[in-house]
Amino acid sequence: MKLLGVFTVILIGATPAWAADWSPMTGAQIADALTGQTVVYSNARQTFLGSGRTEYTEDRPSTGYWRVEGDQYCSQWPLSDLWECYDMARDGDQIRFIARDGSKTDGTLQN
Repeated sequence: MKLLGVFTVILIGATPAWAADWSPMTGAQIADALTGQTVVYSNARQTFLGSGRTEYTEDRPSTGYWRVEGDQYCSQWPLSDLWECYDMARDGDQIRFIARDGSKTDGTLQN
């Protein structure tokens, strides 16, 4: 029984090898990572043009605008004048958008 307790402590304290190592991104890192690039999500893709336009394609394309404010990615989509801003983090070619409410959207940078 003692062995089971030790094994449980080892398992609880261990960090899985597959755990992501997300690093917060600065504004400069966000601009560098996204400008002229495409991010692929689980069911969509988004291209970030240097002009500040962005195209999000799921079933059909939707064009909006993007920019960096401070250390956040911000976007504006048709039928709204509001800009929504997100913190961002990166783990290799994985990109994470973190909304104000804490919800996360992950994607992969395409080369």
